[in-house]
Amino acid sequence: MRIILFTILLCLSSFELFCQKNDKHTLSFVSSLDAEIVVGRNENLTLESGEPFGFGVNGYLGLHFTRHLLLSLGSGIVKNYNNKFWAIPIICDLKWFANPIGDESPYLFINVGSYMNINNNFNSGNTAKIGFGFLIDLNKDKYYTLELFRYSRTFNDDPINNLIGGFGLSFGIRL
Repeated sequence: MRIILFTILLCLSSFELFCQKNDKHTLSFVSSLDAEIVVGRNENLTLESGEPFGFGVNGYLGLHFTRHLLLSLGSGIVKNYNNKFWAIPIICDLKWFANPIGDESPYLFINVGSYMNINNNFNSGNTAKIGFGFLIDLNKDKYYTLELFRYSRTFNDDPINNLIGGFGLSFGIRL
C-alpha cells in the first residue's frame, strides 16, 4: 500500500515539470494544506455521552486537468474527541471551479477516502465529504481556501462500526 501511494504521489509531482504556470490552457500542479473542524452526531447512537466533535489536518497534491477541474490525492490525520478515534486518511478530492485557473473563485467539491489501519492507535474506516468553498487571492500563485461541507465517517471499531455524520468548516492555503 505504501509503495502504491508513493508511486502515485511521485507521478503527480512529476507533472509539474510539464506545466507552465503562466499558460492557463495547460496542466497545472497545485498543493494545498487545510485544517478542519467538524461537529455532528453518531448515526448508530453508540456514544456514551456527547455529540461527535473533531478536527483534521490534510495535505493534497493535485492537477488542474481543465481550466475549471482539479483532481487531488492527499493524506492527513483526523481526531474525533468523543469517541477517542484517531485516523490517517488517504483521500481523493475532485473540485469544480466557477472561474478559470488563477482567479478568485467559488467551487464545489466531493472528497472520498479510506482510513489506513496502522496499529491499535489508528482506526480503519471510510470518509466522504461534499460541499462548497471559495478561493481568496493572495497573489497569482497563492490562495486562502474556505470550505463548508457535509461529512460522513465510518470508524471500524469492534464489535460495531461507528457511523458519524455532520457539518464542518475548513480553512487552508493553496500554492
